[in-house]
Amino acid sequence: MSDLSRFHPDEGVDRKQLKQLKQRFLQLNATRLERTRAAISIRQQLFLDVLPLLLHTNHPMLPGYNGAETPAGIAYFKPNTLELSAAKMIARSFELKKDYHQRELNIDAVFLMGSVGTIAHSERSDFDVWVCHKSGIDSKRLRQLEQKCEGISQWAERELNLEAHCFLVCGEGDSSDHRNSLNAESSGSAQQHLLLDEFYRSAIWLAGKTPLWWLVPAHEEPHYDSFTSQLLHKRFVRRQDIVDFGPITHIPMEEYLGAGIWQLYKGINAPHKSVLKLMLLESYALEENPRPLALDFKELVQTQGADPDRQDSYLLIYRRIERYLEQRQAPERLELARRCLYFKVAKPLTRPPGGRGKSWQRRLLEELVEMWGWDNSYLLRLDAHTLWKANQVIGERERLIRELSKSYRLLGGLSHRSFQDASISSEELSILGRKLHAAFEKKSGKIERINPGISSDVSEAFLTIRAPDDQRQSWQLLRCRRTQAGITTSDQLLRQSAFLFDLLLWSIFNSVLEPHSQLDMIMTGEPAESEKRQLIAKTRQWLPDPAEAPGHEDFLQPARVNRVLLVINLALKPYDDLDQQGLQLLSEQSDALSYSGLHDNLIQLADMAYMNTWHELIVRHLQKNALVELLLGYLRFAPPHLIDTPPELSIVCPDQQFGSLIEGRLKELFDNICQCFYGEQSNANARYLIETHRQYYILQFQQGSPQMTRLEDEAALMNYLETPQRLDRPLVLDSRALPNSALRTIIEYASGQSNHLFYEHLNGEVIYTYVDVSGAIVQLRAQHLSASAFPASIVHFIEAVNARLSSQGEAFALGHYNTLTGSTTLKVSKLIKSAKGYLAEPHQQLPEPRFFDQTDIKVIAEPDVSFAIRYTLYCDEKMYHPDNGDPFTAAARYIHSQRASREHYHCHISDLDLTACADVIAPETGLQLIHYLQEKRRIEDRLNQQLRALT
Repeated sequence: MSDLSRFHPDEGVDRKQLKQLKQRFLQLNATRLERTRAAISIRQQLFLDVLPLLLHTNHPMLPGYNGAETPAGIAYFKPNTLELSAAKMIARSFELKKDYHQRELNIDAVFLMGSVGTIAHSERSDFDVWVCHKSGIDSKRLRQLEQKCEGISQWAERELNLEAHCFLVCGEGDSSDHRNSLNAESSGSAQQHLLLDEFYRSAIWLAGKTPLWWLVPAHEEPHYDSFTSQLLHKRFVRRQDIVDFGPITHIPMEEYLGAGIWQLYKGINAPHKSVLKLMLLESYALEENPRPLALDFKELVQTQGADPDRQDSYLLIYRRIERYLEQRQAPERLELARRCLYFKVAKPLTRPPGGRGKSWQRRLLEELVEMWGWDNSYLLRLDAHTLWKANQVIGERERLIRELSKSYRLLGGLSHRSFQDASISSEELSILGRKLHAAFEKKSGKIERINPGISSDVSEAFLTIRAPDDQRQSWQLLRCRRTQAGITTSDQLLRQSAFLFDLLLWSIFNSVLEPHSQLDMIMTGEPAESEKRQLIAKTRQWLPDPAEAPGHEDFLQPARVNRVLLVINLALKPYDDLDQQGLQLLSEQSDALSYSGLHDNLIQLADMAYMNTWHELIVRHLQKNALVELLLGYLRFAPPHLIDTPPELSIVCPDQQFGSLIEGRLKELFDNICQCFYGEQSNANARYLIETHRQYYILQFQQGSPQMTRLEDEAALMNYLETPQRLDRPLVLDSRALPNSALRTIIEYASGQSNHLFYEHLNGEVIYTYVDVSGAIVQLRAQHLSASAFPASIVHFIEAVNARLSSQGEAFALGHYNTLTGSTTLKVSKLIKSAKGYLAEPHQQLPEPRFFDQTDIKVIAEPDVSFAIRYTLYCDEKMYHPDNGDPFTAAARYIHSQRASREHYHCHISDLDLTACADVIAPETGLQLIHYLQEKRRIEDRLNQQLRALT
C-alpha cells in the first residue's frame, strides 16, 4: 500500500492521489459501518438504513416530523433503493416527492461517533449522531431541527430499543466558524479538543459532505490552516464539497480537568469503562508534548491504507495506555486496563460463539489475550464476573476505586489556572465533586455499595452471623450454612464489625441478603425466626429502591438527612430476669420509658441508620444512655431554625414481648417532640421535659444545636426550673411526664403570656409556685393561719416589685431590667387535689392586698467591694444596717418584741430592692421577678430561723 502522506500543494498535488486518500477513509468507513450493522439486531439496522432519509425530508408519516418548515435536506444525498425500502417499512404509503431536490439543503453531513463499529461495540451501546447543519440558520429553525432529532431518538428507543443521541454542529463556513460552533452546540462544550480528537478517530460518515481533515497529512497538522487554504485556493478541493472542523494538534490542560471529572462521575456506575478513558487522559496530561490519538489514526490510514483492525478506535486507546504504563513500569495498572477492555468488549472467550459464528471482535480479542498470556482458568473467572459474589466484587471494586482515586488526585494536582480556564461552570464542578464524594468518600459508619455494575447477582443462599467470643472482639458475617458440625475455619468471611446491625444493614443494602437467603445467627439470645423476618423486612422496606438514584437537583445543595431508621434492643431481652421472677406484674406501669414498679427504661441500646439526599448510608450504635443519644442524634439532623420538617422516621424493635410497646412509645415521644419544635404551634426556644427511670431530662436547642440536661430527682428538677431565662422558653411536658403531679397542672395551666401564681394549702403550710412568662418557676413555702386564707402578702410583694422594676428607667436603659417580666398581668389560681390529679381554680378578682404580719419589712440589697451582697432591713421604717452588726438578728429581735403572744409564726417581707445588685445577681439575663422571689425566700428563711431561736 503506497504512502499518501507526503505531498504539498506548493510542490504539486496529484488529484488522483487526493482521490485515493479519500477512498481509503471511505473504505475504512464502509467496513466500520458494516461492523456496526453486525453488532446490532436486524430490527435495529433499520435505524442506520433510514436515518439519512429521515433528516433529508420532512414527511408527516415518518419519525421526527416537526412541520414542513423544519430545516432538512442533506447535501449530495440521493436515497437509494435500500433507504427507500426502509422508509416504506415504517410507512407503507411513503413516496418521495418529485420536486424534493429543488428544496434548500440545510444539512451538510451526518456522522456516527463513539464506540460504534469498534471492538467495544455491542447491542447495548448507544449511538451518538452528529448532524452538521449549514451556517446562518436562525435559532427558531435550529430549535425545530433539534425537536425533529429528538423525535427520531424517541422513535428509535420506543420501536427499536436503540438509544440514540443527536447533536447539532455547524458544518460550513471558514474553519474558525466551525470551531466556534463546535464549542457552542456539541455535547462536549467543556472538552472541545478532546471531543474533536475522539470524533476524528471514531467517526463513521453516513451521508453528505466529507471532512477536509482527511486530506491533510498528519505531519502537516501544525500548519493545518495554511495547508488547507492552499488546497482550497488552488481548487484541489471545492469548498462546497467538504466540512471542516479544524486541526487537532494540542489539547489544553484545562480540558483534562473537565473531561476527567465527567469520567469520574461516569465511573460511579460504570468504572471499567471510565478507567480506560481516565488512563488515556492521564497519558495525555503527563506525557511531554502528547500526540493526540487522532493523528496516530490518520497517519496509519495515510501511510498503510485502510486496516480496520489496527485502526480500531478502542484498540488505539488501549495501545496508547499500554505503552504509557509499560514506560512507567506499572504492571498492576496495566493488568487492570486489560480487564477493563475485556469486560467492555463483553465476548466471553470460554464460551462458544453465538449463532452467527465467531465475530471479528472475538477474533481480535483472542489475539490480544494470547499476547497477554492469560490462561483458561483466569478467563473462566473473568467470564463469570456477572455471577461474582461479594468477596470477589469487593476485591475488584477496591482495585477500581484505587484507580479512580489516583485519577482524582491527578486532577486535583492540575494548576489553579487550568481550573479557572476549564470550560465548565463552577456549579457543575461543585455538583460533580459532591457526587464523587457521595460515591467514594470513606467515613465512619458509612455503608458503601460494593457492586457498581460488576456482578448481576451477589446474593448468597446461606449466611451466618457469629457473635464475638473470647478469641474474637467482632461480629462476623460468613457465607456458609450452620450445621451440627458448627462453623469451620474454611468458612469465608464476608465482613466483620463491632455491631450486629452493621452486618445486617450492609448485607441487605448490597443485596447479599435477599428474600431467598437463609440467615442463621450464632449468639446468646438468638432472635426468634419471626423477629428476624420482621427486622429484615422493615429494614428492606426502609431502604430506597436502588434504581431511585439521587437526582441532579439533589446535589445542588449540601447533603441533608431525610430518612432515619431506629432499631431498638437488637438481640437484647431487657426484662428476661424480671420476667422469670414475675416482677413486671407488680405494677400497672406500661410506659416503656418508666416500666413496671421499678420505673425502668426498656430502651437499653439502639442502632440508628440514616440516609441523606445524596444517598449516603450511615449507621451508628448507641448503647450508653441510648434514649438520650438517639433523640439528640435525630434532632441534630434538623435544626428548627434551618429546617421546617424533621427527617422521615421509622422505628423497629424486634422483640415479640415488648416490641410493639417500645415502638408505640417512641413514636409517641418523637411525634410530641416534633410537634413542639416543628409544628404549626411550635417554638424553637421551648424546653421539652421527659421523665424516665425516675429521672428527668430537659431537651432544648441552644444556638441551633439540641442539648439534653439530666436531673436526678424532683428536687434537682425544681432547682433547674428556677433558673431565669434570657428568652421566652416555655416548658413543654412529654405526654407521660409528671403523672398526677401538681407541677404538671401548674406547667400546663400557666402557659401563655401572663405571670402566674399558684398556691396550695398543705399540712399547715401554704406552697406558692410562681411561673413567669419566660418559663422560669420558683416555689416558696410559708405557714398559714387557715386553709381559706388568701395569700395576699405574696401578691402584694409581686406587685410592689413589678412596680419597682417598671420604674427603673436607668436600669432599664442599662439592660438590667428584663422585658419578659414586670409589665405583664398576674393571674392567681388555687390548686385543688382530686382523684385524677390536680385542678387549678382561678381567682376572677383579687382582694385588696393587706398585711397579715404586724410588722412591715422592707429590704435593700447592695454589693460590697468584694461583690458580696449586704442587706439593710427596715422594720416599720426602723433601719438595721450591716455596719452595725448582723441586721437579721437585730430585725428578728424587733419583730419578736412586737408580737404580743410571743408565739412563733413566719414573717414575710413586703418589699425588696435589688437594683444595685443587678450585675452580681443577673449579669446575663437582667433582673427578673424570679430573682426577687428567690432572694425573698432566702431573706425570709434567715429571718424566720432567727425568730425560731427567740421563742
